[in-house]
Amino acid sequence: MKLLTTRRLNLRSLKLSDAADVSALMTPKVSRWLTNFPTPFSTTDAASRIRRIGEAEAAGRACVFGFERMEDRAFVGWFGVYLNATRSFGVLGYWLGEKYQGAGFMREGAPVALAVAKKRLNIIALQAFIHPDNLPSLALAQSLGLAAVGEKMVYASARDQDELCTRVATP
Repeated sequence: MKLLTTRRLNLRSLKLSDAADVSALMTPKVSRWLTNFPTPFSTTDAASRIRRIGEAEAAGRACVFGFERMEDRAFVGWFGVYLNATRSFGVLGYWLGEKYQGAGFMREGAPVALAVAKKRLNIIALQAFIHPDNLPSLALAQSLGLAAVGEKMVYASARDQDELCTRVATP
């Protein structure tokens, strides 16, 4: 995947060498908003996830970008679009490490990553499931053209329970 840049970020393919950073950034305060990133999330867990994403990308089922801060090459999080089982729409998944939140990195990188993912995966329709109290994530989804269309119980493998999420989708 070609390296993309924004004013402050490099958007690039995930690498196995990112596993230690992903593990370290997946704190309880980050994981609590994500359905499938438990804590602790070991380096081995992260490497396995990165491998599976690489396989999904090779099969044309996903497009995921690692976000790297240009000034120091720090891995700060990722943004991905994953095709649903029928390949009829893309599901968004994104997160930033706790110490990188609030700096506008996701707002800066997400539109660029999403534009490439939509083209690469040939999708128009998108959706995401966001915890109703995760206001920054809901605001980001809205800025990307998604709107709240209801609530749904979603299985959160990270906590082995169903959780209420706001479903956002393209109109």
